[in-house]
Amino acid sequence: MTTATSPLDVRTSVLAGRAADALRDISSETEPGRMVSVRIGEQTTAIPAAAIVILVDALDELALGRDVVVAPSGLEIGTSAAARLLGVSRPWVAALVDRGQLEGRRNGTKRRIPLGAALRFARSTRDEIAEAMNARSECLPPTNNAGRVPPPERDSVK
Repeated sequence: MTTATSPLDVRTSVLAGRAADALRDISSETEPGRMVSVRIGEQTTAIPAAAIVILVDALDELALGRDVVVAPSGLEIGTSAAARLLGVSRPWVAALVDRGQLEGRRNGTKRRIPLGAALRFARSTRDEIAEAMNARSECLPPTNNAGRVPPPERDSVK
């Protein structure tokens, strides 16, 4: 597992964003399953086109100033690590595993969750929340520029 440990500076973020844009262009022109030649300095190597997608995702995160962790999706994590990742409590993660809502297994008294399963759960939950917020916002009255609902208009009394 590899992790970025130092805070990123603005220059690094900008360069990462530019690299992500360039690789995004390359990946859109490359057929899946093909190899792509990459040159770094004087050395050239071939990498699978699918790896470009992963590199773009990592560079996008770096461009936003976030740390990047590269780990296999099957890496098993405990309930405490999954809880930090999902932003919930450890008992809640244990309950999700026990109810079958989050993929995981018991190892004696411990529960182990594949990292990929936790990330998929986080993504699907985030998408569900976004859909619910969009549906709710359609039911709300329009707001003014300050984000406040204007008072109802009253009939003018003469």
